[in-house]
Amino acid sequence: MTLVPAFAAGGSYNVTYVGPSAEYGEGAYSYVKSVNGEFTEFVEDPDGGYGYYSGDGKYYYIDDLVSSSREVFDNAEPGSPESVRYSPAKCQNGTVEAGKTVSFRVITNEVYDASTIIVLCNGDIVNKNSSGEYAVTVNRDLRFSVVERDENNMPVLLRNHFTVTLTSGDGYSAKPLADNNNKAVYYGESFEFRVKITKGFNGDNMKVKVVRGTNFLSEFLGEDADMLSSVIGDAESLSSTGVDADGYRTYKIQNITSDCKVLISGVNKDSSSGILAMLKRILRLLLGLLGINLDNLLGEENNPLTAYTVSLDANLASNDVTYKTNVEFKYNSETGKYEAEVLKGEGITIAVTKMKENKNVSVTWTPKADNAAYSVNWQSFYDFSTQKTTWTAVYYVDNINANTAITITSD
Repeated sequence: MTLVPAFAAGGSYNVTYVGPSAEYGEGAYSYVKSVNGEFTEFVEDPDGGYGYYSGDGKYYYIDDLVSSSREVFDNAEPGSPESVRYSPAKCQNGTVEAGKTVSFRVITNEVYDASTIIVLCNGDIVNKNSSGEYAVTVNRDLRFSVVERDENNMPVLLRNHFTVTLTSGDGYSAKPLADNNNKAVYYGESFEFRVKITKGFNGDNMKVKVVRGTNFLSEFLGEDADMLSSVIGDAESLSSTGVDADGYRTYKIQNITSDCKVLISGVNKDSSSGILAMLKRILRLLLGLLGINLDNLLGEENNPLTAYTVSLDANLASNDVTYKTNVEFKYNSETGKYEAEVLKGEGITIAVTKMKENKNVSVTWTPKADNAAYSVNWQSFYDFSTQKTTWTAVYYVDNINANTAITITSD
C-alpha cells in the first residue's frame, strides 16, 4: 500500500505566529511578509521608515535614499504617495493551503538586537535561507515562535547595546565609576563616569557634553571636536551629579539609545593661553583708558596687544544655509557689516550647515594665510527628531594678523 501525504488530497492547515510576551512588550518583534529578500506588502504607518515612489512602484527605506529622493519625500504635498510613511505588513494567523510555502522575516523595534533572534517552528529551530528569510512548506499545522529565554531562564533575545567613548586630554581624564566598568550599555540604560582634573590645571570653566549617535565631529575634527561641538550646538550638556569618594566630579548619561561620545572642554593650565588672552584684553582696555597706544610705542608688528577687525558677510548665502562661529559678530551701523575684534594671532572657527547635499557653498577670506584652506569635507548629520539630513563643514581662519574680511556665498 502506498502512503499519500495528507496535503496531497487538498485542504489547508492552521499557521500561527506567536507574538512577544508581556515581559518584552508589544512590538518588540514582528513577523513580516517577505519573499526572496523583499518585503511583499506595506501598510501606512506614521512612524514607518519606508516611502513609496510611484515612478517605479517600489518602497524604499528612507534612510537609504539618496539626498535628492529624500528631499522629494520630505517636501511632498500632503496626501501624495510620497508623503506617506509605511511599514512592512505583518503576518496574520490563519489557514494556508497545503503545499504552499510561508515565507517571512522577523524584525525588531529599536530596543532589541535582531541578530539574537531564534525562530522555532513547532518547537524546532528554523534556519534562514540565503535571502535571510524563514521559509517553511505547509504540510501540517505550523506554530512559529521566537525564543525569548533559554532552558536556564537566561535571556536569549537581547536588547541592543551601545558603546560610550570617554575622552581624555591635557589636564583631565574621564573614567567609568568603580561599579560601572563596562562601557557597553544596553538600550535605555544610563552610564555614570567621573572626571579627574590633573594637578596644575583649572577646571572652573570645564564643560562636559555628550554627542549621541555615530556621526561624531571628533571623527574628522580631531582635537578641536570639543570646541566645535559647542559651536555647532549638537552636543548635550551634562551637569555634575556630585563627587565620588576621591572628590572627583561625577556625571550621568541618561536613556542611552545610540553610541555616545563624551566631550570635555574648558580645562586649562593656571597660566593657560585662554587666561592670557583675557589678560591681554584687560590690559589693552586699561592702556586705552590711560591714552597709551602701544602701536605707536612698539609698532604694530611688535605689539602683542594689537587687535584686528574681522567682518563677516553672508548676504549672498541663501536662507537654507546657516552658520555659527566661536566669537560674537555685532552689527556696525557705520560700516553696515557684522564685525568682531580679534587679538593678533588668534583665529575664528566657522561651522556652516546646508540643507541640501548638492548646494554649492563657499567660504573665503582675505587676506589668506599661506597654509589656509578654503575647501573642506562636508559631513552629513541625520536628525532623528525631524527625520532630516543636513551637511556641515568647519572652516578655520587661523593666525589673524590683519583686518580680515570673511564672505559666505551659495548658489
